[in-house]
Amino acid sequence: NRLNLHVAVSEASSLYGFFSGAGVCSHFYVRKDGTIEQYVGIDKYSGSDLEGNDATISVETQGGVRDAQGEEWTGATLRALASIFVFVRQQYPEIPERMAASSKIGESSKGLSWHRLGIDGNFPELPSIKAGRIQRGGGMHYSLSRGKICPGDAKIEQIHKILALVQGEAPSPIVVPVEDKP
Repeated sequence: NRLNLHVAVSEASSLYGFFSGAGVCSHFYVRKDGTIEQYVGIDKYSGSDLEGNDATISVETQGGVRDAQGEEWTGATLRALASIFVFVRQQYPEIPERMAASSKIGESSKGLSWHRLGIDGNFPELPSIKAGRIQRGGGMHYSLSRGKICPGDAKIEQIHKILALVQGEAPSPIVVPVEDKP
């Protein structure tokens, strides 16, 4: 139903070591230079989106350590995220080419999504794109950590740029496969 965007709150070049023993994982990790690693096949569940895990493909991105709210995704990261969305939609064309509007089960949660849509907290009210789960009238919890800002205000404000790249036919992704987590 959706491709859900996160920030790892890490500057690590890979999350493979962390994800191989943590019990939580994401399908993809994108570094600031645009390098993509895939940890889980998109036909399998990952553990990144709690109540949304069964219908979500998740992407962690490098960063969020120094200025979690103000740090933007790099141009290379935006292009990689657009490429992943194109790739995922080729495999699952039923995922609409649009931004999700909430984490509510149904049409409004389908498309290009972000973690905060399923997080409770004192976020801005609608129509702000930075609104969270409560401000959007409920929905699935993507995390039980109240106030979790993932992926951060500046990154959330860039999501429309990812969709614009997709609609301009983003290039196919270059994925560095890492064996699936058992």
